[in-house]
Amino acid sequence: MFRELISGYRFAKSPDVGNSTGATACVAVALRIAVVFAATAVLLPAAAAQLSQLSERSAPDTSGKRPASGPKNTHDSASAFEVLDGFEMQLVAAEPNVREPILISYDEDGRLYVAEFLKFPATGGKSDGPDGRVRLLHDRDGDGYYEDAQIFADGLAWPTGICPWNGGIFVIAVPDLWYLKDTDGDGRADVRRRIYTGFGFRNEEGTANNLVWWLDGWIYGAGSNSGGDVVRVGDEHGRSVSLRGQDFRFHPVTLEFEAISGSEQFGNTFDDWGNRFLCQNSKPVVQVVLPSHYLARNPYLPVPSVLQNAWNDGNTVFRASPIETWRQERTKMRLQERPDWTGPSIEHDVFTACTGVTIYRGGAYPQKYRGNLFVGDVQSNLIHRRTVNSEGTAVVTRRADDKTEMVRSRDNWFRPANLLNAPDGTLHVVDMYREVIETPDSLPESILAKLDLQAGHDRGRIYRLAPAEFHAPPPPQFSTKSTRELVAILKNPNGWQRDTAARLLQQRRDPDAVDLLRTLLKTTASDLTQLHALYALSNQNALTADDVQTGLQSSSPRVREHAVRLSETILRSAESAAEVRSRVLELSQDENARVRFQTAFSLGETNESRAAASLAGILRRDAGDARIRTAVLSSSLRHAAGMITALSRDGRFPESSDGQSVLRQLAMIVGGRNQPEEVRAVLSVVESAVGPQAANVQRTLTLGLGDGLRRSRSGLGPYLKSSPTAARILTALLNSAQNTLAGDSARTEQRIQAVQLLIHGDFKDVRPVLAGLLSPQQATDVQLEAVRTLAGFHTADVPAALLNSWPTLSPAVRAEIVETLLSRRDWIVPFLTAVKEGRVAGGSVPPLRRSQLLSDEKAEIRSLAEDVFAADQLSPRTEVLKQYQQALTVAGDAGRG
Repeated sequence: MFRELISGYRFAKSPDVGNSTGATACVAVALRIAVVFAATAVLLPAAAAQLSQLSERSAPDTSGKRPASGPKNTHDSASAFEVLDGFEMQLVAAEPNVREPILISYDEDGRLYVAEFLKFPATGGKSDGPDGRVRLLHDRDGDGYYEDAQIFADGLAWPTGICPWNGGIFVIAVPDLWYLKDTDGDGRADVRRRIYTGFGFRNEEGTANNLVWWLDGWIYGAGSNSGGDVVRVGDEHGRSVSLRGQDFRFHPVTLEFEAISGSEQFGNTFDDWGNRFLCQNSKPVVQVVLPSHYLARNPYLPVPSVLQNAWNDGNTVFRASPIETWRQERTKMRLQERPDWTGPSIEHDVFTACTGVTIYRGGAYPQKYRGNLFVGDVQSNLIHRRTVNSEGTAVVTRRADDKTEMVRSRDNWFRPANLLNAPDGTLHVVDMYREVIETPDSLPESILAKLDLQAGHDRGRIYRLAPAEFHAPPPPQFSTKSTRELVAILKNPNGWQRDTAARLLQQRRDPDAVDLLRTLLKTTASDLTQLHALYALSNQNALTADDVQTGLQSSSPRVREHAVRLSETILRSAESAAEVRSRVLELSQDENARVRFQTAFSLGETNESRAAASLAGILRRDAGDARIRTAVLSSSLRHAAGMITALSRDGRFPESSDGQSVLRQLAMIVGGRNQPEEVRAVLSVVESAVGPQAANVQRTLTLGLGDGLRRSRSGLGPYLKSSPTAARILTALLNSAQNTLAGDSARTEQRIQAVQLLIHGDFKDVRPVLAGLLSPQQATDVQLEAVRTLAGFHTADVPAALLNSWPTLSPAVRAEIVETLLSRRDWIVPFLTAVKEGRVAGGSVPPLRRSQLLSDEKAEIRSLAEDVFAADQLSPRTEVLKQYQQALTVAGDAGRG
């Protein structure tokens, strides 16, 4: 068979050279070597001399260092693997059928799509043409090796994501996302539709990548760090979706597109229960813990990070490959520049290039591997494994292999760029086999000149990480299976098979599937199968209140968690089923933290008055859990006043700092909404508070209301007549703050806190105090806080208060004032007038701000800016800087500082 005639075998262990096939291969290799020697012998002298010079120039200085090796054929490279627990790396495909692979995907019939990132790395940090393509590979004889390859689609720039759908594939090739399909059976895509455009591309390492279909029927992608403003093709003047600092998902049927929580680098994977994980160069695993669509509901919610590093046991890796000489030279250069430099940029035995994070969900490995996390490190030539354990509302991963790695290679060219759960139940590994995996941006010119960044452009391998003596089954043929057969596959232990069957059910939308799925939901003993049945019914638009109730009553907390999520459509309906609504409210007291976490999010979808008490109940139990607290607050926009009433009656809740923090945040939300009946309800709590914590409750709620009302460009003043207690508290706080600032014994931190309190006073009363703090006698941080506090007042008198002390202010304070006054439209003219009159130097306005002012849409501002900056003369400082310009031409000496 063809796979045995290539220069390497399918297994990582040594080949049996005694058999006829092995002998044939050896003879072939010997003949090739003889031809090479013969050709070399007849080289012209000049050509031979040129080749010798090239060899000398290319050869690294390996004196005293571990030498790096050149490229190996598939046989020798396979022999360089060290694999644990009897596993082996079986060859699935290799050059010439694969070149520069970056990721792979299998469709429902086991056809292998390979994204080839040709011309990697791109020069100049951008794609200068159609630098990629998708290959389609077939295993015709069913032996597990893909011997037949053809170009499915070319002319694609930077293909970094593939997801099968409806007989074709979605492909990310920045700046576009395509749908490609072969409709005439020739193996080439004759349908090429651009669906979205606008994905950013800064460099190869930071493009959108790794499309993954999940059970909810959406396709998820990693946005990475190049951002972009994505629009639907054909609707370029419609609403764009910003991907700055976010990942994305889209619906393959409706083509809705959404930004979601995320944004790390190259990798995107789900576990069986919908937890999503990412990775970044120096981070092997990051979990998405807070969904952004929930957080966006509450504009007054201060949001912590939506991501969590899911490992805390160090970043050491145990490589087997030698460290390349050029890499050691780069480290030496970096340390000469910065002797105190630490971390992945100068260390070699730590995570430095993590890619393709993947949760194992197959059925071919021993049970202990199920749910393990695997991630490649392309710089260290290894695949790292971690166990995954739930802890509260998130997961924690731990190194699985002590002082070694699941897979490591002695071959420096092994670059495990991606991994995939494959149809056969194993993980398949994408090896972008090449000498250098770095981009030009990360290499000094002196080292770049010695390297051939294209070495390996004609190579690439795909491996199967398989248990010992594993024999791959023939490729599946799911496209021919009946609806009944697909429903039955939802019980399969192999995650790829379950997901593929669920995706085909979504594509077909066969009405006959509904009764089959409903029966499966109610009769299965498997919580994972029950989960699939629920989402499959939802994707059929057939999910009923009874189906959701079945999930809500499940004995499995993971099923209850997802049933709560699926109940949201019902909760939003004015005619929602009473039993579903009541059950969701009950689950606010579920024993499982993840169920409470999801319930806290989902209760924000209902106007049910009882939701306030349920959300308050979650806070009583979980106020100390930052993620659950955030989930509750995301849902509190319409329920905050009722929650304050419920929590303030609990004498113990305000005792803790967490309790006081939550009460202040809830009061701030009420103030931000500035609905009079809600504000009066909170002030009623202030007036009626009793017990040992009454004073804390009154102070916390008063300050929180003030914070929120300020954000809504209002204040407590209009409400204080109806709340003498709040008025008394506020007066006492303001007097205390002014006393603190009048003296000189308070620490800087205490003075800053006192400045912040003044935002709750009347401007005419606190202006003299704040303006007086803009003095060289005050600490810079106190002055800056005074500027920010003055900026919180929405009055035309603020510019004068900020500019009166201009001549005595430090550059840092002046810069803060300039940004403050230019950030508010109605303060720009007073500021420019001060510049025109000579009270403020025009040189204090940064060039970018000048450009913006000179092109402002308002004629008055443009005219003033033209007058000011045309007349503005260079300061003496500028002349001095000119004199020192020649110093820039002198070579620096890092050793002398």
